[in-house]
Parts: sequence; structure tokens; C-alpha cells
Amino acid sequence: MLSGKRRRFLLTRTKKLPCEYNRLKDDDIVKIGSITIKAISTPGHTPGSMAYLINDTALFTGDAIKLSKGKAKTFSSVLDIEKKERENSIKKIAKLPNIHLLATTHYGYTKDFIEATSQWNR
Repeated sequence: MLSGKRRRFLLTRTKKLPCEYNRLKDDDIVKIGSITIKAISTPGHTPGSMAYLINDTALFTGDAIKLSKGKAKTFSSVLDIEKKERENSIKKIAKLPNIHLLATTHYGYTKDFIEATSQWNR
């Protein structure tokens, strides 16, 4: 999240990390040994939200989606900064090929990516 950016419930973040760092951008790739991690920008819930694609098959969405009865859904609109951006982020995720695992932060995981995202591919 961007420093000082106002969020829901009047919360802000103003502390800076005590060390140098670089933020990943959409489509940045990081390699650690034989593991490839691709950063995917998924704004909507909060500014700067990212999902991470591991070795082109495992997708960790963070708070980009929730799973409900095996289907990818948005959160309650009160929890999203920008609902339209959130929906666009889910549509972007739904277009990814060859995903064998979709994992969320709060709502579990599924190995049936196609079924979970089918309503977002229309």
C-alpha cells in the first residue's frame, strides 16, 4: 500500500520500512533457484494489491478474490476500495492459462481453476 494513502475506516499507513526495498510491478519476475515467481497487479481491494504466480501453475491471489462454493467472488463492497478495479482484477486472473492451484488469503484454495473462474471469462 502506498504510504499515507487513506483507506476505509479512516486508516492510513505512514511508517516506512527501516531498510531499502524495491516494489514489484505488474509482470515482474523473480527467480529463486528453480522457482519462478511472477507478480500480477490486482488492485481493487487495496491500492498496490498483488497476486503471485509460481512456476506458471500455482496462483496465490492474496485478497484479490474469495472462494465461495468453489467460485471466485468479490468481497463485500464495504471492504473494497474500488469495486470496478476488483472486478477487472478477477477477470485478468481468470484469463491465466494452466493454473493447477488457486489459493486465497482468507477463503481457502481450489484445484479446479477453470470452474472457479468460469463466470469471469464471459
